[in-house]
Amino acid sequence: DWCAIDLGDPDGTIRRLAIRHGGDGASARARDAAQAALCSTELSARVPRLADMVARACAGGGSERWSEAAPIDVDSHEGESLGPISCIVTPIRFDEAAFGAISFAVDPRRAGYEGADLAAAEDVARRAGIAVERARLYRTIHASEARWRVLVEAAPVGIVEVDLTGRVCWWNRAASALFGWMDQQLENATSEEQPSFPTEASAQLVDLLSDVSASAEVGGRDLTGVMTGGERRDLTVSAAPLLAADGTVQGILVLVADVTLHRRLETELRQAQRMEVIGQLAGGVAHEFNNLLTLIGGYTELLRRHFEGNERAGALIRDIHAATVRASVLTGQLLTVGRRRALHPVVLAPADEVHSLSEVLERFVPTDVQVSWSLDPASGRVRIDHGQFEQLILNLAINARDAMPDGGRLDIAVAGVELAGFRATELAIPPGKYVRIAVADSGSGMDEETRLRCFEPLYTTKGPSKGTGLGLPAVRRVVLECGGAIRFDSELGSGTTFEVLLPRFDGDDSHDDEVLAAPIRPATIVTPGSGTVLLAEDDDDLRRLVRRVLSHNGYQVLEATSGAEALAIARRHDGRIDVLVSDVLMPGTGGHDLAIQLQDERPGLAVLLVSGSTDATVLSGLGSGPTGFLAKPFKPSDVIASVKELLDERSDPQAAGPSGS
Repeated sequence: DWCAIDLGDPDGTIRRLAIRHGGDGASARARDAAQAALCSTELSARVPRLADMVARACAGGGSERWSEAAPIDVDSHEGESLGPISCIVTPIRFDEAAFGAISFAVDPRRAGYEGADLAAAEDVARRAGIAVERARLYRTIHASEARWRVLVEAAPVGIVEVDLTGRVCWWNRAASALFGWMDQQLENATSEEQPSFPTEASAQLVDLLSDVSASAEVGGRDLTGVMTGGERRDLTVSAAPLLAADGTVQGILVLVADVTLHRRLETELRQAQRMEVIGQLAGGVAHEFNNLLTLIGGYTELLRRHFEGNERAGALIRDIHAATVRASVLTGQLLTVGRRRALHPVVLAPADEVHSLSEVLERFVPTDVQVSWSLDPASGRVRIDHGQFEQLILNLAINARDAMPDGGRLDIAVAGVELAGFRATELAIPPGKYVRIAVADSGSGMDEETRLRCFEPLYTTKGPSKGTGLGLPAVRRVVLECGGAIRFDSELGSGTTFEVLLPRFDGDDSHDDEVLAAPIRPATIVTPGSGTVLLAEDDDDLRRLVRRVLSHNGYQVLEATSGAEALAIARRHDGRIDVLVSDVLMPGTGGHDLAIQLQDERPGLAVLLVSGSTDATVLSGLGSGPTGFLAKPFKPSDVIASVKELLDERSDPQAAGPSGS
């Protein structure tokens, strides 16, 4: 009449999975009452003996038979009863371990259970155990398969199954996105429609798969410039053999990772490390080179004065001066590339600035090069050093011009853009609004080596005397200092487009403190002066030149070869010292620290700091006296004009004496 299946959990809880009424004689009311009595939550309370039998069977006990002639009350409220009852409870086992029980019940008034029925019940229980275990195993396998499918589909690398003929059999979502494969390609696909790897990778992948198949060992390849999804990408491919039970290779598992961004960041890191080394070298070279240029320029000016009126000598002297100016521009590029020159950022509109440079640009572009401009006045503003911005535009335009010796087209555009998501991540800049500056040419384009090395300092494809290899590195340095990005597209024979992205500035620049202290602008007419100048310079030749110029113009000069010697001379000197003229970079005590100490000891002392590798920001933190900055290389007249300007600024003629005197 009744059959029930119970499963025992490890914690002892018994769950009644199913109960079936097989009799026809009982009323619906009786069946409902029996259902309530035999359900899992009520069994122990309403039929405790049967509940105990089920518990023992689930715990691994043997089969049991029980008969009860008297009716069993199961619902006293309705007056219904269950019984008489004859039942068999037998454990459900799998692999000798009990995990449940199956119960059979019949009305003994029709036919009670006999001992022979026990064997039949145990056979049913055995079959039930196999069925339940199969169902449990199926659910476990199904859950495991679903879990692994989620993991494989969520993997950020492409996972591909390939058979021994090289045919693609299966792939995950990442491989589909990378290679553009669709699931329906596997269904009813002809050999031409079967998914395949990109052409650029085929030869290397065939070699890889052959090696893995033959050796039954893991292998790998690095692929560069593979065209996928309309872009060239760098891929890392690993392959592992899929082994059958007998150890033979039956297929190959291929993992494909897109490492384009990773490689780009690695390249930028190596570039930054090289730039750091080059920067240290450039700073030292520029410092010494500026000293030499100052000497050459200084003596050139003295020669010009000496040979004034001599046209033949004057022409030679002017050529020397022009060469000195060109060399000073080169040192400026070195300092920019080596990050040894601080910038003075201002807020400017790139579209307006490029427009103001248009006449200058068109003058040095040959007539057989057609120039077009696309300047959006609403593109926005950026914060950047004004001189460096001009250098950025000129360098890109010069590069484009040099790439078109036989004429062509030069397009310069400025527009506002907004970057988000992968595009910003690819360029390693935050999402947001940017001003885009694009310089495109129809010239010769770049080969693979040039594309890889174009930002490398001192690398150039131009002939001798035509290029220094500093233009693009300087542009890149300026862009990175502004928090922007630079990229390019170029194919040999198809021209080049450089794209600069600078963060758009939407703030209020009305109170923008752009420069801590501006360099002194010397007057064009220099008149002799008077006073005492303390000169600190570790370069003997340069110190002799400056001393000669100052002495010739009426100043008493106290010479020192270092900061420590300058301090000692100032402390021994009882008279006034009107101006300190000092190099910033000297062994031991530098010019900045020297100026602070002397202004503390001699309040109101005027200070003129000189350097070829720093700028006017070095004046910050000095005392209350007049201060100025003179960049190397400079002319003798610049020194005299700067000293005179500082003396004219000094309000207290009694200042600059020793403290307490």
